[in-house]
Amino acid sequence: MNKIRKTTAVILLVCMLASLAVSVSCSSTESVSAPRVYIALGDSVSAGFGVAPDEIHTAVFFNMLKEENYADEYINMARNGLTTSTLLEQLKGLDDPELLNFKNARVITINIGGNNMLAPFIEHLPDMEEFDRIIAEINEFASEAFQTVMQVINIPSEAQDILDNFSLFDILDLFSFIGRVIILIGNVPGIITDAAELEIVGLLSVLTGAFSPELEESLQKGVQKFSDEFDEILNWLDNNAPKAEIIVNTVYNPIPKAVFNFPLEISGKAESLMSSVNDVILNNARTRSYFVSDVNTRFNEEDNMMDLVNFYLDLSSLSFVFDIVHPNSTGHKIIAGLNYDSYKSFVNS
Repeated sequence: MNKIRKTTAVILLVCMLASLAVSVSCSSTESVSAPRVYIALGDSVSAGFGVAPDEIHTAVFFNMLKEENYADEYINMARNGLTTSTLLEQLKGLDDPELLNFKNARVITINIGGNNMLAPFIEHLPDMEEFDRIIAEINEFASEAFQTVMQVINIPSEAQDILDNFSLFDILDLFSFIGRVIILIGNVPGIITDAAELEIVGLLSVLTGAFSPELEESLQKGVQKFSDEFDEILNWLDNNAPKAEIIVNTVYNPIPKAVFNFPLEISGKAESLMSSVNDVILNNARTRSYFVSDVNTRFNEEDNMMDLVNFYLDLSSLSFVFDIVHPNSTGHKIIAGLNYDSYKSFVNS
C-alpha cells in the first residue's frame, strides 16, 4: 500500500513538474514572439498621399524606432479621407488578429481632424460632376473672352493701316472692318452676361471667406463632433492598446495666406477652425496620457510653408501641382522628427 502511495505521489509530482515546464515554456515563447508593433492611424497625411511609400512620415518614423530597437513591426492603417467618424468605424470593425496587433502595440500615432473641417466645405460646394461642368464653362468663356480682347486690341492698328493706305478701291475693306467692329462690340454684352451666369458665386464666396450662415453652423458642429469622437477614440485605445504610447499630431492649416502674392481671405477662417481642433488635442493631453507633436506650430515657423506641401511649378517640363493640403517629402521628414522627439521624451522620462 505504501509503495502504491509513493508511486502515485511520484507520478503526480512528475505531472506537476511537466505541466509547470510546459507553462514556463509557453510563457517564454509568447514573450519572445510577441512583436513590438508601431501602428499609424489617420487620414491621407499619414496614408502618404502624393509621396513615395518610403517618404511617408510614418515609414520614416518607424525606421527611427527600429534603429533604436524600440519597435519590430510597422502597420499603417491610415486611409485617405478619414474623419473621426470613419476612424471610429474602422477601429470598431477590426477582427481578432487586428485587435491582437493593438494589444502588442508599443507606439501609436494619430493624425486626424483635417477632413472633419474639409467635409462641410465640400458639402457646400458643387458636386464633382457639377464642378467639372463649371470648369468647362469657365474655360470656354475665358477662351472666347481672350479672342475678343485680342481682336479689340488689334482694332486701332488695323484702322490706322486702312486710313494710311485708303483709296476708293479699299471701300469694301473699310465696310468689312466696320462690320467686324460692330460684331465685336455686340459680343461684349454677351460675354459679360455669360460671366455673370457662371455658377461660381458660391465657390468665390468661400474663397473670400464670406461663409453662408449654413456653412458657419456646419463648421461649428464639425468642431464639436471632432471633440466628442476624438474622446471616444482615446477611450477605445485605452481599452484595446493598454501598452501603447499614443502620439497625436496637431492639424496644420492647409490654406496659405497667399498664392502667387494673391491673398486668400479663406486662410484666416481656416486658421481659426484648425485652432479650435488643435485646442481639443492640446487640452486633452493635459488630462489623458498621450503626447502631442505640434505639427501646426512647426509648419507655421517656416518662412514659406508652401515649401512643405505638394505645390510646385516646373516650367521646364510644363508641370504644375497645386496640392496645398498634403505634405511633400520635406514636410513628412519634419513630422517624423517631431513624432520621434515625442517618443524619446517618453523614453527619457
